[in-house]
Amino acid sequence: MRFLDLSSNQFNGTLPQSFGGLSKLEYVFIGGNMLEGVVSETHFANLRRLKQLSTTPTRLTLKVSPNWISPFQVVILGLGSWILGPNFPLWICSQKQVWSLDISNTNVKDAIPPLFWNMSSQFNYLNLSHNHIYGEIPNIPVTLYPSSMIDMSSNSFNGSLPLISSNVSFLDLSNNLLSGSISH
Repeated sequence: MRFLDLSSNQFNGTLPQSFGGLSKLEYVFIGGNMLEGVVSETHFANLRRLKQLSTTPTRLTLKVSPNWISPFQVVILGLGSWILGPNFPLWICSQKQVWSLDISNTNVKDAIPPLFWNMSSQFNYLNLSHNHIYGEIPNIPVTLYPSSMIDMSSNSFNGSLPLISSNVSFLDLSNNLLSGSISH
């Protein structure tokens, strides 16, 4: 099976560990259900071909070791409303092809590592909203895709407004602790 769409049903319970045995999966859509419980490295063990994982919104909890590197390289990763925190999920920094990332409302209470900001030029869509992420936002590169959308609202980002690429068509930095001039 390469394509699995179980989205917008009334499934409950957790994701079975046998999910990790579907080694040919490339596209998974399971959002809009009432799934909950723990998802571990075992659930992803053989998903080397995975290109899209869209699960938003779901209240699953991801428990992987801090130095876990996923076996897949996704293009679209939607984990909104998962419980990923309190630490920023470092394994996301190993995703070299992701251009759409949603980790909104995931209970992250941490600063974003520089390695993540280094990969920010590859995003067309980035949603980090409704977490407790703190620290300064670096300049947003001009190499972003045209019409990029960035939502980092409802966090605890501080410092001054970063320089923002003219390719950004939607930017939400509301409900943070930003200060200083907006003139640039």
